[in-house]
Amino acid sequence: MSYLVLGNGAREHAICWALSKNSDVHVMPGNPGMVLDADIVPGNPINFGEVASVAKKLSCSAVFAGAELPLVEGIADALASEGIFVFGPSRKGAMLEGSKAFAKDFMKRNGIPCADHQTFDNEKEAMDFVSKHPFPLVIKVDGLASGKGVHIVEDLREAEIAIKAILSEKTYGESGRVIVIEEFLVGKELTVMAFTDGKVIKMLPPSRDHKRLEDGDKGPMTGGMGSYCPVPDADPGLLEKIKTDIVEKTLAGLQKESIDYKGVIYCGLMLTQQGPKVLEYNCRFGDPEAQVVLPMLQTPLSAVVEAVKEGELERLPIVAKKGFAACVVLASEGYPGKPVVGLPVGGFNKAQTIENVLTFAAGIGGEPGKLLTSGGRVVSCVGLGNTLRMALGRAYSLAGVVDFKGKQFRGDIGGRYARGRTSIVDLRLKIRPRGGI
Repeated sequence: MSYLVLGNGAREHAICWALSKNSDVHVMPGNPGMVLDADIVPGNPINFGEVASVAKKLSCSAVFAGAELPLVEGIADALASEGIFVFGPSRKGAMLEGSKAFAKDFMKRNGIPCADHQTFDNEKEAMDFVSKHPFPLVIKVDGLASGKGVHIVEDLREAEIAIKAILSEKTYGESGRVIVIEEFLVGKELTVMAFTDGKVIKMLPPSRDHKRLEDGDKGPMTGGMGSYCPVPDADPGLLEKIKTDIVEKTLAGLQKESIDYKGVIYCGLMLTQQGPKVLEYNCRFGDPEAQVVLPMLQTPLSAVVEAVKEGELERLPIVAKKGFAACVVLASEGYPGKPVVGLPVGGFNKAQTIENVLTFAAGIGGEPGKLLTSGGRVVSCVGLGNTLRMALGRAYSLAGVVDFKGKQFRGDIGGRYARGRTSIVDLRLKIRPRGGI
């Protein structure tokens, strides 16, 4: 089989790595750090005519949309008219991520637990609302914002600054034309993703990511600074409740509203005292969750794509591996604001040859053999192990191998599970004969 993956981040690299185990993989536009796992194809994933032309030329069985923008723009619908299957939902289905207001209304219509909320497109009306409600509150940009359009405000002054920045100063452009203001939920966060062919859902092992830039969940919101999978405190009873009360209800709602949805359903959850509640939907794999969930998937990803394509997912067992995966994201200086780019990346060649770790390239430019930073999140360092502590130790060991000036990363990924993690000396990392860049 041959597949075309769309995107150039660490999530897309992880998808390429998973598919490449038994398939030919091409990635558009990709980045120079992916060359061991995919053929790099220049192009623009938002140019659907170009994507269709390349997919036909390469005889691809499917196009795998890694990021959200092509899906929200309607690539699945556009390529379907060309006879090309896209692993991802229709434009209407992708609105679960493309519009927070749409997603909230969908949840309300279908009895899916979530935070109480109101939507606004007027600054005065929004301020009148927040002045009558207890803090903290959460203010979200309605449209796509690369995971950075969430403001947690502690008082009226902070709320005024956030509302003004979004609605009046248009910090987020058209994505911020409407805002969602919702209650602040207390608890632990959890990510649950599932495959669906529109008929059934198949659950993936749970994961947890760390969204704040700094240790102790401080600093600005980011696209994600690390993750781990599975999550020890997500017991079978909890996962069954999430499946029945949230994931299956989501699919039932999509079916009831005649929304075509094939691919991955991502549920970002808060585990509250009243039970799990949905914080957000995504219409694709999370980043950095994909970097830890895919290595824990025993079932070939290509088999999943083909089963979803044929509407036969019910017949395919989704089997998870034993053990754990942990990810530490290395980010450029200045991220998540204006990252410093164009700096040499060292150690990537060595990192690609080390056992029990995986190196997924994100904000990487330059050329093979001379890699440069080109974005905010540069590399995802993934460790694998029989225990979460071991996986975390290997991820942090790898984070010490890959280097560039001004790199920043969190030192507390895994929280309490990271205590006493194994050091690089204890691991005696072995070089595997994989080749390098």
